[in-house]
Amino acid sequence: MTPTIRHCDLAAPGLDWQRIPHLGMILLSSDRATEMELQHMLPADVAAVHYSRVAMGASCDVASLRALETGLSRAASELLPDTPLDAIGFSCTSGAIAIGTARVAECINESHPGVPVTAPLTAATAALAEVGVSRVAVLTPYVDEVNTLIHAALTDAGLTIPDFASFHLNTDAEMSAVSPASLRAAALTLNTPATEALFISCTAIHTSGVIATLEAATGKPVITSHQAMLWHALALAGIDTPLPGLGRLLTRPQRSAGVSR
Repeated sequence: MTPTIRHCDLAAPGLDWQRIPHLGMILLSSDRATEMELQHMLPADVAAVHYSRVAMGASCDVASLRALETGLSRAASELLPDTPLDAIGFSCTSGAIAIGTARVAECINESHPGVPVTAPLTAATAALAEVGVSRVAVLTPYVDEVNTLIHAALTDAGLTIPDFASFHLNTDAEMSAVSPASLRAAALTLNTPATEALFISCTAIHTSGVIATLEAATGKPVITSHQAMLWHALALAGIDTPLPGLGRLLTRPQRSAGVSR
């Protein structure tokens, strides 16, 4: 027997999704951190974030990172194919460097032509310039062949790296399990007179809970991969809403990143 199905009237107009900027984020299949971090950082009324994933190998080594390129175009094509996006981020600091940032943008723009693209280290170098520093201590979770890529990319961007430390972990599962206490302790060892700021690299680790406390303890800017990527994506999308409580970078209007659209 066909049930009787009553009709319900809408009590109020629907959400006007056209008024909210839409950001796309491509994550690794093994990423346990980015969605949680961005959800914590970004109020729902500032922008909507949409996700897809690209397959990642078991180990975070250079070969696995370079292999991400083969799935990047497909992952980009699955980001809201019928909705214009305002900016797209590739949420892998080391992967974007291993593939090449220009190639990352090419793969993403195959299905989203003209949409601006960012990645964590590109965003971090822009963020460090924004806060006016050039001597940066670096903390990563990577093995040394990946650390070498990160160090070279930062120095190629004109930064001086007085100190560099790592947890030397090989998988995203290990990286995402790094505790806030471990991050704070390691970061504080890098707080020397030779450094003007700290960069915590990697989107596999949870950093949003330590940024403000580290800035208070050191008196220096703390830039992280998630925080910088979000800041840069907002700038590319033309959003200028300060986001307090996540370090001095996100309290600055995003348009000050020098991005024009």
